[in-house]
Amino acid sequence: MSQAPEVKSSWRWLPNFFTLVRLALIPVFVHFFLGGQIKLATWILASAYLTDMVDGFLARKLNVTSVLGANLDTGVDFVLNAAVIFMLTYAGMYPLWLLLVLTGCAFALNITEDRGRLPTNPIWKPFGATVYAANLMILVFRSQIVIVGLAVIGSAMAMWSVVHAIRFGKYR
Repeated sequence: MSQAPEVKSSWRWLPNFFTLVRLALIPVFVHFFLGGQIKLATWILASAYLTDMVDGFLARKLNVTSVLGANLDTGVDFVLNAAVIFMLTYAGMYPLWLLLVLTGCAFALNITEDRGRLPTNPIWKPFGATVYAANLMILVFRSQIVIVGLAVIGSAMAMWSVVHAIRFGKYR
């Protein structure tokens, strides 16, 4: 019985390792995207998004969740999505107004976040997944409906988060 915690604690670094791999993939994505190698950049981005699923799964499976890991994960997710959205806006795939809407959504979610406490704001996961899916879809399919859907869904999630925070006492 006493060996299980030792095994788990020896792998404590693994979820944060995947988070740091995601962080390292950001400049690689930007390099290939700006170099016009969109397919390769899309695969790199999909790999980065996959590490987000892996790090959270491992943290829960190994029972090594931490405030540091959660905040590191959220911070890297934010930087990754900001880089991707800026690149897509720069390339003309996303209009400037969408950049502003998503920045406002991220700001609203961020101010409703209760730092230093687990679990983090529950709306971050579906918001992040929506942004991930939309970013990949716009790179693969180049569909304008993705833009409208992302703006509507992201805005709705951000508003729900603010209302939820006000209703349940974050600002009392």
